[in-house]
Amino acid sequence: MTPVDILLELQELEVRVWVEDGALQFSKPLDSLPDALRDAIGEHEAGLKSFVAQMSKSADAPKAKKIEPAPRDQPLPLSYAQERFWFLSQLEEDSSAYNIVFPMRLRGPLDDAALERSLAEIVERHETLRTTVSTVDDQAVQVVTPYQGFELPRVDLSAHDDPAAEVTRIVHDEEHTAFDLASGQALLRVVLFRLGDDDNLLMFKIHHMLGDRWSFGKLFGELTQLYERETKGAPCALPPLPIQYADFAAWQRSWYENDSADVVDFWKTQLASLPTLELPLDRPRPPVQTFRGTVHRFELPQEVTHRLEALGSEEGCTFFMTVCAAFNLLLARYSGQEDIVIGTPVGGRDK
Repeated sequence: MTPVDILLELQELEVRVWVEDGALQFSKPLDSLPDALRDAIGEHEAGLKSFVAQMSKSADAPKAKKIEPAPRDQPLPLSYAQERFWFLSQLEEDSSAYNIVFPMRLRGPLDDAALERSLAEIVERHETLRTTVSTVDDQAVQVVTPYQGFELPRVDLSAHDDPAAEVTRIVHDEEHTAFDLASGQALLRVVLFRLGDDDNLLMFKIHHMLGDRWSFGKLFGELTQLYERETKGAPCALPPLPIQYADFAAWQRSWYENDSADVVDFWKTQLASLPTLELPLDRPRPPVQTFRGTVHRFELPQEVTHRLEALGSEEGCTFFMTVCAAFNLLLARYSGQEDIVIGTPVGGRDK
């Protein structure tokens, strides 16, 4: 039983729990609780106390305003994430590090006209897919291009000696071809490659400023619904979008600049003077980051996985938090440093 499970069971029993003077407090006597629940509280007391304390801090934090549509008669600000990408594009010109390329192999009969209509509706529906970057008074802003239709480029490779190898080469080149953000270039590229009879590949390429892997999941879900409507007459009732990403960016600016100065100051202090990780590498770091990294895949024995899960549960931590802590210890052992900084990607879908 995890701390979350314990809290859910306490909620069902209408028992409130809080931390006072460093100890857990309950609105009902512990003796009145079921034996199994009381035993679980004792077993996970440290993790439960930490979890409840953190929840209390979150509850006391200032509440964010509701996101409302931003006026379109004035420049639309970049979100903080977009601003980081803009800065990096100026710092590292011709960098393709933040391209996201997703090739989708389509085997079987394909109605490319229906696919084009479906994609057109998605481009019209989502402003972010029509967004470019410009500067106004030396400030980068996002520009939403009015919808003017959509044409799906088609490339026929079926006569090539090896269509699969050729499309792989093309996709690889696209992955390493940078977008020119400063020129106002469109940051979305979609191409349909015909490899043979009933064999196609649909390539999506966007800059990270427009979305992420999570976004692709939503996009493909909508594309599937729209394509089935176009080809099979299946019902498709995509709800209207009350807000767009530009509205979120404007809300984010307003919230952090006006309502959370204390939060920003706290993290500026916490992240000041970050140490550089000094690992015993077999070669010097290059003066310019190359992004030529790699991935090392391995499997943990099932027994080790279960023990890590149990450890995390006892401490009120997720499996990711537990493994990340172990990775921290490993880096500390190799580097001899006690203050280790690890960056991890997040979905950022908390609002």
